[in-house]
Amino acid sequence: FEQVLVLVDGVPASDAQTGHFDLNLTVPLDGVERIEVLRGAGSSVHGADAMGGIVNVVTRSPGARPAGRVRLEGGSFGRAAGSLRLDGGFGEWRATVSSRMDRSDGHRAGVDHDVRLGQLRLVGPLAGGRLDVQAGAAARDFGADGFYAPFPSYEETRARTISARWARPLGAGGASGASGAVDVVVHDRVHDDDFVLRRGDPAFYRNVHTSRQSGVDVTLRRASGAWGWLVGAGVGRDDLESTNLGDRSADRGAVFGELGWSSARARVRAGVRLDGREEFASTWAPSLSAGWAIGPRLGLRAAVARSFRTPTWTDRFYEDPANRGDPNLAVETAWSSEAGLDWTLASGSRLRLTGFVRDARDLIDYARPADAPDDAVWQSRNVESARFGGVEFDLVDVALGPARLDAGVELLDVSTSESGDWVSKYALRPLTRTVTLGVRTPVVGGATVAIRAEHRRRGEDETWTAADLRIEVPVGRARLWVDAANLGDARWLDVSGLAAPGRAFRTGLSVDFGGS
Repeated sequence: FEQVLVLVDGVPASDAQTGHFDLNLTVPLDGVERIEVLRGAGSSVHGADAMGGIVNVVTRSPGARPAGRVRLEGGSFGRAAGSLRLDGGFGEWRATVSSRMDRSDGHRAGVDHDVRLGQLRLVGPLAGGRLDVQAGAAARDFGADGFYAPFPSYEETRARTISARWARPLGAGGASGASGAVDVVVHDRVHDDDFVLRRGDPAFYRNVHTSRQSGVDVTLRRASGAWGWLVGAGVGRDDLESTNLGDRSADRGAVFGELGWSSARARVRAGVRLDGREEFASTWAPSLSAGWAIGPRLGLRAAVARSFRTPTWTDRFYEDPANRGDPNLAVETAWSSEAGLDWTLASGSRLRLTGFVRDARDLIDYARPADAPDDAVWQSRNVESARFGGVEFDLVDVALGPARLDAGVELLDVSTSESGDWVSKYALRPLTRTVTLGVRTPVVGGATVAIRAEHRRRGEDETWTAADLRIEVPVGRARLWVDAANLGDARWLDVSGLAAPGRAFRTGLSVDFGGS
């Protein structure tokens, strides 16, 4: 998870202290319009951490008329949740506010949670452009029994975010046909973390951290005919106050550019980014990609890129009875290459096939010697080199009468070159085989039934198959649904090495009101 960059509307949300907080977002689900997933290296535009991919959470734009949605949910493990979203406006300005509360006793003792989220988005005209301001807050209290270490741990986190984006078009149209835009983003994120190793005995071991990430990014885009380019720069600062990691700060900066050419059947894009961060040498990340439409339904594509990840504060300085950082960790880098085809069938179904290789140097992982006892300390370290090679196959939207089918296969192989025999905790224990199958079909009264099954394998000996079911019934502007997660009650271990949730049920009702 620390090799994936998380964005919210293009603004970095990944945490500088640790990747464990990458999804500690302030956006309630009802405030989300869609989630974009970029597979593969993305450091040439987005910088550090964009090695395996990028997840961009796109929030809902405020509507022109007063509207909203209320949602209530309940289910297994004492689960209870509710959310509310409201849209409104005044003059040329639009606003949306969303909130959510979610609690559960957890699927086993010591993994209960209590979550509260709130997000505000305000959009309107300013100085010939468009101003988009967002502010959010999140509070998450949760049991972490056995996750970080074999202790009944407990954690409370608080996140506060604010960002302002001003975008203005430049020189649209005209005799030259050239158009462009300038984009300026100012953002700030503060994260508090209170961690107790033994829930019933806070005095035994306790960490309190406050991290802050601030930045300003400016991008200029221009397109004319078959050519287009962008240039940009960003500066920022990361700060940390911690009872375990100490008080830390680091300034960072980057410049980047991209040049693209496209015709009716082909496109080529080249980019490069140079990042500098205090205490580390500058890191460069170039990329080159191309695509070719062989015909109206078949296209080929290929790309090569360099990506990198800077060690987090936790990777370098953290220490507890089960884990220890290394202040001398180097920056992790990798070269990635991929090739694939996209085929749209006559029925409208889509087939996507991709093969890829990623060669990593100084890969950051937590590990311990293979012959060490079970209570040995996990040590952060740089793996000399690691190669990830794989194939991904996706078949999307296949018609089976009234039903629609999706299917996918992902195969991954990992090899390393280093001295000694080590056991990996995270980075070298990926899923090596994933097979998915999903079917969605209408039934009586406008209701739909959807089922999704996944077969997964981690390493050589961990294999499991699980399926989820949803039945959804529309009633006017309301939706009623029933979910069954892990329908067959499959058993496997999660990333912490403990039992994943068994069979669970959930039901919910959402009602839309107002609007057009």
